[in-house]
Amino acid sequence: MTLSLKAKFAAAFGSLLILMMALGGLAIVKMSDINDASTVIAENWLPSVDAVNRINTDTSDLRILEYRHVAATDPAAMREVETETAELMSRLKEHRAAYEALISSPEERTIYGEFDAKFSQYMAQHERMLTQSRQNLNDQAVATLNGSRSLFDDFSSDMLQLVNMNKDGGRAASDAASVDYENARMIVLAMIGFALVVGVGVAVIVSRSILKQLGGEPDYTVSIIREIAIGNLGVEVATAKGDTTSLLANAKGMIANLKGAAGVADQIAAGDLSVQPKPLSDKDTLGLSLAQMVENLRQSAAVADQIAAGDLTIDPKPLSDKDTLGLALQSMVQRLRGIIADALSAAHNVSSGSQQLSASLRRTVARRDGTGLFDGGSVVFDGRDGLEHQAERRERPADRDDRPPVGA
Repeated sequence: MTLSLKAKFAAAFGSLLILMMALGGLAIVKMSDINDASTVIAENWLPSVDAVNRINTDTSDLRILEYRHVAATDPAAMREVETETAELMSRLKEHRAAYEALISSPEERTIYGEFDAKFSQYMAQHERMLTQSRQNLNDQAVATLNGSRSLFDDFSSDMLQLVNMNKDGGRAASDAASVDYENARMIVLAMIGFALVVGVGVAVIVSRSILKQLGGEPDYTVSIIREIAIGNLGVEVATAKGDTTSLLANAKGMIANLKGAAGVADQIAAGDLSVQPKPLSDKDTLGLSLAQMVENLRQSAAVADQIAAGDLTIDPKPLSDKDTLGLALQSMVQRLRGIIADALSAAHNVSSGSQQLSASLRRTVARRDGTGLFDGGSVVFDGRDGLEHQAERRERPADRDDRPPVGA
């Protein structure tokens, strides 16, 4: 199947547009993945690390306040420490609530659950220590603090484990984003290269197809067609070897056909009606017109030959009201018929006059000589006297001149 030029351009640019759309879609998907990874890092992993560090700091600050409470012996100093402890516990509650909303995996939730259980046990030891410290039972309070140290170390370790877990999660998200970026980069580069190859290939194919259809460069083709349009049949058309289907090849064939038609027209113009135009096909308007013209001229020439031979019975029939030659032949025949009719009428009149003249002469001669006889319009004198008298009249022209005219 041969595609039109429009279809070829549509296929070429359509394929490039599809590649561009695929490239854009892939880029959007990969950028979305990278954005998701960065969002997870910014909205989960880093806030989780910050929240766990704040909780760990709060528990460490609580431990310091407990030692300050035990060291204080003044009730006012103890109340000041307890006020700071209450504020710290309030902040710790907020930090824990913020972190609990950021927990994203079962493993993380399990570790946090272990921290919560250990911290609850620690807070029970904390209340006992406060009671002892308020009673200034400092030795017992210190013993209680020392006894809760293992719990403090355990849930602090849990906090550090949660910090590391969130750091690892953020790092994993960052690595995944990097992998997505590298994959997207490779795929995009590959698609760009593929699109470049397809674009170059399509451009070569389309340009070769156009040049094959034209047979040469567009500017050259236009110049050839322009020369043919103004009637220049002497232009030389350069075509590729074996090219029989391109526009230039057909233009070359058209020039050859027009030259042949022009040669036929020249022969017709020179009066040579023996030429036989051969139409290239039943759609060859020029060839068919030339053939018809030659046929019409032959018929007109035949009519003229009959007229020249004196045959005025022929009836020329013009091809149309614009057939100048046919109308002229028809008019000529009619006029010649009129002229001959007039000539015949004049001849008849002359013949009648001649007969009347002969009769008059006969009567005149008969009256004068009495011996004249008329036979077939000729005057004949009977006897030798008549002949001698006629000879005598020929010898005397002067006498004839002196005589009055016949019939006077």
